[in-house]
Amino acid sequence: MANTFAPFGFRYFNYQAGSPTVGLTKALLQSSNATALFKGDLVQDSTTAGGYVTALTTGLGAVPTRGVFDGCSYYDTTTGRVLQGYFPGALSTSIGDITCYIVDDPRTWWIAQASTSVVVG
Repeated sequence: MANTFAPFGFRYFNYQAGSPTVGLTKALLQSSNATALFKGDLVQDSTTAGGYVTALTTGLGAVPTRGVFDGCSYYDTTTGRVLQGYFPGALSTSIGDITCYIVDDPRTWWIAQASTSVVVG
């Protein structure tokens, strides 16, 4: 089989110490954040708004990586409670902050493929 170029970010591979949900941590994401996040994207602590996370915007090592995005939940004024594996970015119909779930346990193993060397490199 040929090696195909199809970037998917970080994909869960294995957890050394038990259940794959053990490493999940809740974090906050601003509903006004315009950057979409998908399962497998790296996140960092926000440099502009304390207490929030945002997409990793610099190369690895420049800013500490907080973890890997694994989904989010929020209350939408039109559809009610939403739980999904991605954040579409800038939710004007959301009430309050977005609760996002990140995997930040160092015992979690990942496999990754990315499209640029700027952010990952």
